[in-house]
Amino acid sequence: MNIRKLFMVFITVCLIAGIIAGCTVVDNTYVATVNGEKLTKAEFMLYYVRMQSNMLAEAGVEGEDIKTFWETTEIEGKKALDVAKDKALQEAVEIMVVGQKAKEKGITLGEEQLAEIESQINAEISQYGSKADFDKELEYMNTTEEAFRNWTKSVYLANTVAGAMFEDESMAVTDEEAKESIKQGYVKAKHILLMTVDEATQQPLTGDKLTAVREQIADIQTRIKNGEDFDTLMNQYTQDPGIETNPDGYEFGKGEMVPEFETAAFALEVGEVSDIVTTDYGYHIIKREPLVLTDAKIEELLPTEKNNLMINKIMAEIEKWVAESDVELEEKVIAKLEPSVVE
Repeated sequence: MNIRKLFMVFITVCLIAGIIAGCTVVDNTYVATVNGEKLTKAEFMLYYVRMQSNMLAEAGVEGEDIKTFWETTEIEGKKALDVAKDKALQEAVEIMVVGQKAKEKGITLGEEQLAEIESQINAEISQYGSKADFDKELEYMNTTEEAFRNWTKSVYLANTVAGAMFEDESMAVTDEEAKESIKQGYVKAKHILLMTVDEATQQPLTGDKLTAVREQIADIQTRIKNGEDFDTLMNQYTQDPGIETNPDGYEFGKGEMVPEFETAAFALEVGEVSDIVTTDYGYHIIKREPLVLTDAKIEELLPTEKNNLMINKIMAEIEKWVAESDVELEEKVIAKLEPSVVE
């Protein structure tokens, strides 16, 4: 899982009527053992359903396309459903390990948190109009109210442990550490962009139109390699509307640009020009520029950077706990798990 989810306010599992479906026989088959503690199928289904819902939402898939998505989609050479299982298992193991560490540290849920959990569960029930309808939805997911309540407590406890770690002085980040990270984590870059999306229809270019754009960006790249001035060509050809407000380029950190653009920009040396980079927007030629962050800019970024670095430290500590744990997976049980969404 992205362990950053441990630091988010608790969000209840996506129990959306009409989305969830599946087996109606509830059992307590184990899918994993973590340091001697069993993860039942009923509890795992809550992680599994949430991960499936997240993946479908990210992919923009709904309705009749859901079945096809699980049957045909591959992510980095793996079936999408197997990816959902893997991510759900990773998340479940991490939260279980954090819960075990909570016991070691004497961290427990307080009365206010327990009351909030009950409030969350009651809010879920109210979405269905009756307790009977809520129970039926849980049954569709091959889970139970008890498993739902245990899962909810586990996530709350993980958040509580994360909060305690934020207060731990050993996790503190100094201003100097954060300032150096800011300097290393930002770049400045210019780019020449030729769009591959039709401005009128907002549809991707195809056929001869796309070929023409590709040939044009290749010609511009050749002219740059032959010594023509990058800025002159940029001002003449770029279709980036942002050039009007950013004529000297963009200053940005990781996660602020589309991945292909970010990866290419960070890989360049100052003054170096990239090969052609393709994104959903079009074809880019990127030039990395010298970055000069003002003291005022660094001070502006400092609180966020310190917070992010502390999260990274906590994430690393949790990953260490998991690596040191004894985890046994019930592969045969896991392999038989089906998507919990309607066809």
